[in-house]
Amino acid sequence: MHRDPLRSLLILAAFALADLALASEPVDEVIVTASRMRAPLQTHAGSISVLTSEDIERLGATHHSELLNRAPGTLIQRNSGQESLTAIRSPVLSGPGSCGVFLFLENSVPIRPIGFCNVNELFEVNSEQARAVEVLRGPAGVVYGSGAMHGAVNVLLAGPEDLPATGVSFEVGPDAFYRGELRARHQAGEHAFGGAVMATDDGGWRASSGLQEQKITLSWRQAPAAGQATSVYLSGSNLNQETAGFIQGENAYRSSSLARANPNPEAYRDAYALRVMGEIERTLSPSLQLTLRPYARRSRMDFLQHFLIGKPREENGQDSVGVLTSLAITLGPQTTVLTGVELEHAQGFLREIQAGPSTDGAPAANAIRPAGRHYDYQVSSLVGALYAQVEQRLSDAVRLSGGVRGERVEYDYDNRMIAGNTREDGTTCTPAGCLYARPADRKDVFTNTTARLTASYDLSPQATFYAAATRGYRAPDTSELYRLQRQQSIADLDAERLDSAELGARGSWGALRYTLAAFVMAKDNVIFSDASGFNV
Repeated sequence: MHRDPLRSLLILAAFALADLALASEPVDEVIVTASRMRAPLQTHAGSISVLTSEDIERLGATHHSELLNRAPGTLIQRNSGQESLTAIRSPVLSGPGSCGVFLFLENSVPIRPIGFCNVNELFEVNSEQARAVEVLRGPAGVVYGSGAMHGAVNVLLAGPEDLPATGVSFEVGPDAFYRGELRARHQAGEHAFGGAVMATDDGGWRASSGLQEQKITLSWRQAPAAGQATSVYLSGSNLNQETAGFIQGENAYRSSSLARANPNPEAYRDAYALRVMGEIERTLSPSLQLTLRPYARRSRMDFLQHFLIGKPREENGQDSVGVLTSLAITLGPQTTVLTGVELEHAQGFLREIQAGPSTDGAPAANAIRPAGRHYDYQVSSLVGALYAQVEQRLSDAVRLSGGVRGERVEYDYDNRMIAGNTREDGTTCTPAGCLYARPADRKDVFTNTTARLTASYDLSPQATFYAAATRGYRAPDTSELYRLQRQQSIADLDAERLDSAELGARGSWGALRYTLAAFVMAKDNVIFSDASGFNV
């Protein structure tokens, strides 16, 4: 179908105007997602939406989709319980690795190690009690590495200064929904402590679809003094969910009894995550500002794959440590440089076990899905990155910025079963072999370079125009490389890459606040499962 480029641009502009909002003052939000440092939103050459603590408290979301879908260009598709699928400047993506094109962060630190994402991982974050949530659309640039090809969600945790001395709330809703929250802070000399705890018990709208969920955020901050500041955050979540399966049949949703039914009352998802991160800021000299973000993370998930023939059970988990560094260098009144080194080490595992013979598919499909272990492997990963970004002011109104990032991702895969597509005991499925294929032990390395170039012009203190060109990438997910099917013994995959060009404007006019963006993106080396079930 022929498309008129001008007409398409006008349609895009009309949709972008959906981001119009009333405001009493010029655009003055402060963001951290773009560079991990506080900066005025007005000067950012890109698309970011800020959901403030007032937005979060007023909405009182029972699922993160209710909050994040307020950002333009963002659609979180809610699934059963707290599950979800994400779209940010993209289709609603699903399947292995689809989560790798989005970056989910807490205080600018990714919540999962590279290569170990999960499409539902947003339920691990305490967005309900955050001080703000920033949604970045399009590739994030050189400060962030693998991921954030299509966008990023950065949940800024509430620190002691964001919490009341004591606050308690309790909610009751339909379908046996109960939620309680506790927030508190305490000051002891130069040390400030804060805590926010939430517990939810939801009976579920459908049969056997209830859940219990708990989230916690603890924080400590030392009073800034002599050019230094230190804070530590601990966040955790626990989910025990009864998962509802798909109803089937044309127009089945129109039947109230069918819509509320659950064809898979045996399905469940149990998951927990724990993360601790620090932020250490030091002024080394009038022109040097150093920031260190050390972190440690742990997550576990156990769920029944009720959507697959044979209903195998999956267990997975990751333990990781790392550090993000940034050094801000002021070379003069018009020139600043941001550079840093990043290191991460992770150890992850995945097991898939089927309790009994497959009986819920066609005979041929049942025959290739045997009982027992399908996968049992561990992956050790090591990530190293170096980046630098320069901003140059040509005048009070004109800014140029450019940066580059190099990143190396290494996977060391250890298969703890017999390699190939056999049963657990080594016997073959007839006539064509078992569905599940396990590669032999191997190592994979991915080295990639990303870049970003921007220009912005302040037409007035209330109006800014910008242009940006960015390359983003993601390394293949470990499940795409090592969780194979049929006769595939090696997934010869390269990293996905996305190139984006964007033009935009941001500002205010009286009580009217506006943002406008037009963009084009092209993606290479897209990873998908072909008709033969191969990851290609």
